[in-house]
Amino acid sequence: MTVITVFNQKGGVGKTTTALNLLAGIAQRKQRPLGIDLDPQAHLSSIFGTHPKLADDSVYSFFMRQRPLSEVAQITPSGVILCPGHLELTKLDTLLGKGVNVVTRLRTALHSKGAIPGHVVIDCCPLLGVLSLNAIFACDLVVVPVSADYLAFQ
Repeated sequence: MTVITVFNQKGGVGKTTTALNLLAGIAQRKQRPLGIDLDPQAHLSSIFGTHPKLADDSVYSFFMRQRPLSEVAQITPSGVILCPGHLELTKLDTLLGKGVNVVTRLRTALHSKGAIPGHVVIDCCPLLGVLSLNAIFACDLVVVPVSADYLAFQ
């Protein structure tokens, strides 16, 4: 199992597009990847047609209620397993803080005995907070998409 995090503190550089293409590439190899949408905008979830109405049906409940990822994961029509994002994820920094147990929660879950098997791709929001720290501490590889324009280089 390889855990790949797609992160950049800049918005609009193609993080979600990169995560989507990584998931598609893994799926084309006849494997069933797990996508985790840690962006409160939940664009990755939307692309896969997953629109949880309640925050408890998203990865939010993994962080707030300690629900296993397998309980919030959904198999999408394309065969990708997805833990969808939700707007309520914006509240996690305030609600949880940034203690070691908080920022390593995802890593612990992905390496636990009952974890969903297979490769994992995590789509992040452009902020360095609880969600992105969880993704960075959980991964084996960080992919940093960049846009080739002046402001992105700054």
